[in-house]
Amino acid sequence: MNPVQAAEAFATPGRPLRASRLGEGTGHIHQTFRVDCENGALVLQRLNETVFPDLDAVMANFTAVTGHLRAKRLGAVLEAVPARAGGLLHRNAEGAWRCTRFIEGGRMPLEPATMGDAHAAAFALGRFAALLADLPIASLREPLPGFHDTRARFEAFRAVADRSEPSAFAFTRESLADALPAMGLPLRPVHNDTKLANVLLDATSGEGLCVMDLDTVMPGLVAHDFGDLVRSAAFDGGEADDAIRLDLDRLEALAKGYLAGVGDALTAGERASLGLGARVIAYELGLRFLTDHLSGDRYFAVTHRGQNLARAHAQFARLRALEAQADQVDAIIG
Repeated sequence: MNPVQAAEAFATPGRPLRASRLGEGTGHIHQTFRVDCENGALVLQRLNETVFPDLDAVMANFTAVTGHLRAKRLGAVLEAVPARAGGLLHRNAEGAWRCTRFIEGGRMPLEPATMGDAHAAAFALGRFAALLADLPIASLREPLPGFHDTRARFEAFRAVADRSEPSAFAFTRESLADALPAMGLPLRPVHNDTKLANVLLDATSGEGLCVMDLDTVMPGLVAHDFGDLVRSAAFDGGEADDAIRLDLDRLEALAKGYLAGVGDALTAGERASLGLGARVIAYELGLRFLTDHLSGDRYFAVTHRGQNLARAHAQFARLRALEAQADQVDAIIG
């Protein structure tokens, strides 16, 4: 693979000089590089067309969302670098490539997140939702149809379920598959991958600088975004660790940050759905990991047999913790 050569296909600020890998080991779907050029730096990505087969939809949404955000003139916004041959993608024998301008002066949130980083990143994600509130959902495409269709995820699990304890637990929580649709919540443009690593913080002030990774932006429920933020950032313990603890202080930092950022953009029903969203997302992801384990590890990358099962245990442990402390969680979210 030659990222410097691929970068030459884009309108770079001077000749590309060298490339270094970004995000290695963090679970990124795409292969991402920083490319230093004579007059600036870029971010170059070789896109994963197995996960995102409809790159036209991905890039159409990228253009719609970044254009909408840029018109608001509030903070940094991702900016695509056009290919010299036209369009925003370059294809060669190695696949499809995309290039954006490198945003200077940023850093990723610390792991595990400090209270300050948790609040700042959550505020940025809440403000992202508020800024997109007036973007018509008809202007967005669905690069991943059914991404958060929990009922469909459950039915896929049911088709391969065994008699193990995780399968038995999944059946006992089937009602979660229909809980959010039953609330009649409005569709709005949402991010759909609200982990803290997708927020770039200002290296000096610590405030949110830019929301990253727009590939999954599409019409959806704000409960899913808030829920995934809680699921991914409010717990001590890794993605494959079922010995987890819900950190209520960090949850409070996340909730206060997100709600301050989103302001009055939510309906009363959406506000009431946020705690449920965290439980649904933990359940849904647990179903996906368990289904993949039972199907022979066909989707999620694994290093050993049983890793997806461990991941499912970890998500179900999060769900149990959210259920056990539901009163405290609801009081914190308000």
